[in-house]
Amino acid sequence: MEFSKGHFGEAEKLYKQSLLLHKYLGRETDDLAFIEISLKLSMIYASTGRKPEAESGYEYCLNCLTKRRDSDDGLDEDGQALLGLTLDSYARYYMELSRYDKAVSFIKDSLKIARQVFGDSHEQVASLYNDLAAIECELRNFDEAKSNCLKAIEISENLIDKKYETTLYKLNLAEVLWQVGELPEALLYLKQVISTSKAYDYSDLFEKAVKLYKELNKKLKI
Repeated sequence: MEFSKGHFGEAEKLYKQSLLLHKYLGRETDDLAFIEISLKLSMIYASTGRKPEAESGYEYCLNCLTKRRDSDDGLDEDGQALLGLTLDSYARYYMELSRYDKAVSFIKDSLKIARQVFGDSHEQVASLYNDLAAIECELRNFDEAKSNCLKAIEISENLIDKKYETTLYKLNLAEVLWQVGELPEALLYLKQVISTSKAYDYSDLFEKAVKLYKELNKKLKI
């Protein structure tokens, strides 16, 4: 609760107490519950700018989980999901630092696991395709970014109550299309975003789409 509220100091104390309790009870440090708490601590360190602690924590979680995955016992579905979450969180950490070369491999690995655990039509898979598209765009890999945006949209359009996410993915696709010079196609998607965001009162998406639409119209008139 404290973590979700952004009360990082209190959350850190509680998580560290939980780790001490795990050790007191004689549980192994590669126990999934222990790793999950360690991951949350790493996320706190990342959110509070403590880079060495964050990276050390993420690496610890990854090493433990990959060792378990590669062992004879392997990882069950919960363990696979935790590995995917760790990779996703680590990728977001590097995205915040604009280290897209690092982030891209972690997101790809997380996406692979999400598809294995949840299937190809899950909302988490769509979200990861969108994240991957954003990273590929920063790396100037626009064809890959476009392809991943389209995959995110296709999945999201077939999910219930994901209208906001679908609209967001279309806005992101419009920005990619702008980058590759497909301006008329970008405008078509922006019109959809403006219409939907206005109807559903997605004010944040509406403002971004209107601004981008005006900029693209100016370019087409030049």
